[in-house]
Amino acid sequence: LSSLPFTPDESMKAINFFQSFVKVRKNIAKTGNMKVESLCDEHPVNPKFHQGVGIEGNLLIVLTKKQDNNGLFDALSCQYEKTSQRPKVGIIDFNLEVIDVKQPNRNYIYGALLHEISHILYFGLDLFKKYTLFSDQSETFEKNNILKTYEEVNDNNFKLKASLRDVNKLWITSSNMVNFAREYFNCPKLKGLPLVFIKDDIKTSLNHWDSELMNGDYMVGNAQPVFGISKINMGLMMDSGWYNIDMNVPELIAYMNLNSHGKNKGCEFFELPCITDGNANFPEYCVVNEPVCSAGNKFRGVCSMFSYNEVKFPYFKRDARIGGWAYSNYCPIPMTYNSETRPTCEEEVGNLNTVAGEKAGCFIHYKDYEITKEMKYLNKDTICLKYKCTKNSRLERVDFFLPGAKVAMNCSPNQTIKQFNKGKDNELNIDCPKYSDYCEVN
Repeated sequence: LSSLPFTPDESMKAINFFQSFVKVRKNIAKTGNMKVESLCDEHPVNPKFHQGVGIEGNLLIVLTKKQDNNGLFDALSCQYEKTSQRPKVGIIDFNLEVIDVKQPNRNYIYGALLHEISHILYFGLDLFKKYTLFSDQSETFEKNNILKTYEEVNDNNFKLKASLRDVNKLWITSSNMVNFAREYFNCPKLKGLPLVFIKDDIKTSLNHWDSELMNGDYMVGNAQPVFGISKINMGLMMDSGWYNIDMNVPELIAYMNLNSHGKNKGCEFFELPCITDGNANFPEYCVVNEPVCSAGNKFRGVCSMFSYNEVKFPYFKRDARIGGWAYSNYCPIPMTYNSETRPTCEEEVGNLNTVAGEKAGCFIHYKDYEITKEMKYLNKDTICLKYKCTKNSRLERVDFFLPGAKVAMNCSPNQTIKQFNKGKDNELNIDCPKYSDYCEVN
């Protein structure tokens, strides 16, 4: 199948990705043939601007041209199999006028399409309410009530932080998802994960993960240039009762390895506030409005801090009006400058010799310094550099390449800053990072 002239090439790439690991349960009736024009009563489809593609012949996804200028894409499922309530028809609208003007990078388009296809397949409040439990023995379906309130997941032995106690939040509590979440966060007491709730954003609320806990996941409401597709999502997809998932597909495994936000932080990640008295309790959060590296150091960005007039937060004593985005319960988190156009560090650096172990990541550096009794570094900024992980019985070290250099520079964790004098206007004073922040630790 080929994309229509008006759809980005990433559309078929995204659908093929899902086809590689998602299989509709054989016991569920197939979609069959339908007239495209009458697929969705609430969403008429112009037959001149559509293309139908499938997931193993059981789900029809129609790609159409968007008729308004709100956002790059929209997606919805609109027909459901009678017995199981599995979605069997979905529509993705492409806003080509906005895409042509903004010209987002291709990685962003691909990630956005994976996100929208997931809203058709399994992720969203209306779909959660249709989840079923399938019995192989009797080949029957019964309702799977996976949505719970805060009161239902509350546990006296597991004191959830205040930002998670919002009575408007709903929690996903399905079995496979919870087991994978307990493993990912290293929190055996975990009973579920909350969906984001934003009072003034009905479209986002209860249709995405909460970014305070799941920032960087492809199903949060705030887009990032680097995204992960965790086992948590695959567990949820399995819990729908509609699909079998092959988690051994290499591309899916690669996306699973990109998740880092909150990983192995333990139950404290759900119990402690993100920030106390202006100090971040976890490296996933930030406290100064300045250039920062993302969690996992995948891209350059800034700390998402804003001053609100009417809302008060418990994070900064100096000013209770300061908080982050609503997506993350107003916890400040590193965000890209522009998620639609900003490239990742891999895209910025390019030409990586992965066979030789070369990676690309974001590093903190300082453009200037002054000498008093101690060296004082000024003008904090970020830079994407190529680097290698060096480890032996004596040391663990991150060695990086200066722009244009062919030989890596040693950067021992005992050296807080390593100076490279390249002229007054082009000086780099690099923070030597912890090995575990950039390299896999066995």
